[in-house]
Amino acid sequence: MGEVHIVPSGKVYRQIFDAEVQLVRSLDAARRRSIQYGIPLDSGKIPLVKNLDPLSRGMLSHRQQMWIEGMPNDGITENPVFYRETKISAIEKNKETDEEIAAREVGSLTDIIVSEKTGSDIIQRVSQRRQKLHLEELMKLQKELADLSRDLEPLYLEGGETLLKKLLTSDEKVQQLFKKIESDSDLVTFTIQDLWKLWDDVIQQSLQRKEWIIELDEALKKLEWKRTKMVKDILKTYTLSLEKISFLVPCDVHRYIDKQAMMINQAFLANKRAVAKLYINLIEANLKWEKSLRLKWEDRVQDWKTIQRESFVQKLKETMISERVLKPESLRKEQGLMVQEQKLLNERREQLLQTISGLKPPTCSKKEVHEWWSSFQHLNEEIDSMHVKHMKQFRMLYENICLECLAEIDKLREELLFSQVCTLDEVNYLVNHKLLPLAGNLQRGIEEELDHMDKSLEKLAERTKLQSKFFNKFLQGAAHLWEVHEIGLAHQGSVLQEKLVKCRQLHDAANNVKEATLDMAIDKLRQESCEEELKNTLAYALSVLEDIRVGYEAFHQKEVYIVESFPDTIYTEIISYSRSVSRYFGVKEFVKQ
Repeated sequence: MGEVHIVPSGKVYRQIFDAEVQLVRSLDAARRRSIQYGIPLDSGKIPLVKNLDPLSRGMLSHRQQMWIEGMPNDGITENPVFYRETKISAIEKNKETDEEIAAREVGSLTDIIVSEKTGSDIIQRVSQRRQKLHLEELMKLQKELADLSRDLEPLYLEGGETLLKKLLTSDEKVQQLFKKIESDSDLVTFTIQDLWKLWDDVIQQSLQRKEWIIELDEALKKLEWKRTKMVKDILKTYTLSLEKISFLVPCDVHRYIDKQAMMINQAFLANKRAVAKLYINLIEANLKWEKSLRLKWEDRVQDWKTIQRESFVQKLKETMISERVLKPESLRKEQGLMVQEQKLLNERREQLLQTISGLKPPTCSKKEVHEWWSSFQHLNEEIDSMHVKHMKQFRMLYENICLECLAEIDKLREELLFSQVCTLDEVNYLVNHKLLPLAGNLQRGIEEELDHMDKSLEKLAERTKLQSKFFNKFLQGAAHLWEVHEIGLAHQGSVLQEKLVKCRQLHDAANNVKEATLDMAIDKLRQESCEEELKNTLAYALSVLEDIRVGYEAFHQKEVYIVESFPDTIYTEIISYSRSVSRYFGVKEFVKQ
């Protein structure tokens, strides 16, 4: 086997081509030498040089001379025809096939191939050209990426400048709003509603600023998305171009593009972090701006409250929050009656709940559960009606409290006019803007308390109703388990009866056939006259009777087996009922098989 030479990968195609050329030329030369000398290439002999000059003794060989001089059929001289046939057959026998000739010629080639001339530099020139095109494409790629960044940069700056202008305009509007309450003289003219309206306007400006910030963030994100898409398209385009140039194999091209994409992705991630940080900083700055305005606004509101506060207002407030106004004796008495009635009805409900213990198998049924649940619902309706009745009383008592507060305000108004501390307009202003709001606050508090009581009682009623329904469903489920168990027992009894009937029917059918056979044997016995035939018929009749007896015994045993297996079936039903009850009540099984 020839030696194996390792050829560098850059010149592999050229070397293969040169080797093929050399192989073809060597094979052709070997074939020509074989034809010229008439001997095989692998014989190892020295080719004979034929001398065509005639010998001194003539043109015939010694054997041919003997053929001429011999006599026909002398028994000594060799037969030339026979000799010729023998030589021809030997030549035909030793003649090689085309495949053998080809194999011999290939095997006779030398192991070491010496190239007749050096390889061409076409590979180097093609490689240099591809390298040049490859580098040019890489420069174009970098240039396109740089141009893309340069084209998108003004869009980023434009969005930031627009937001800055809008924020400056918003600051001017807010400053104009706060100028309205900058002095105490202007503040006095404001009401609390006006102050809140002013703050609502400030909030609107803050919300508008947030919307502008969000719009800028979305615009920047869209630009980033656009940049990403364009870079993706550029990389795809240049990937195809570099693959087409083929300076590098496709896997190296993809590796290079992936490396560039990784670096670009890092830049994109940095941009996204910068955009996110910008958004957070803007939102945080807007919150700080809003917080500072809120503190400033709260200070002015506090100043406004201080100016409006007066001593007699505090006196009226103390009167309104006193125990005599908020918790009069009539209200406490009504609350005591309500609590007492709740206790009585609750005791009745507990007693009714304790009667559930009597609802147990075998007397437990859905009808009894439904009757119990109806009584329970009626008691719950009584409790709800009691709550409604007392709530009406509470509302009447609280209305009287509010009327007493209004009477106190009228009394204070008369005292102020009588003492000439305030003018009529000032008293009316004080009553309308200070005293009546206090009474209104008290009334709202009372209404909120009543609403809270109403909602609490409604929630209690709804929760009790849901619990009652759940409890009824739970009891109905337990009763249903017992009814299912009873149905199962009845079904097993029916199955037992059907098995017995079927067993008897099968036995009767077989027995009727046997009895018919017996009747025929007896009739034949009556008709026989020969003693031997009578004996045979009698033996047959006796065998039929024995078969009937065996059939009755088997029938009896089968019925006994069916009846004896019935307790196991019943026990299985009991086990099934026990497991159903255990699963339903969530307890461990108390009957084990």
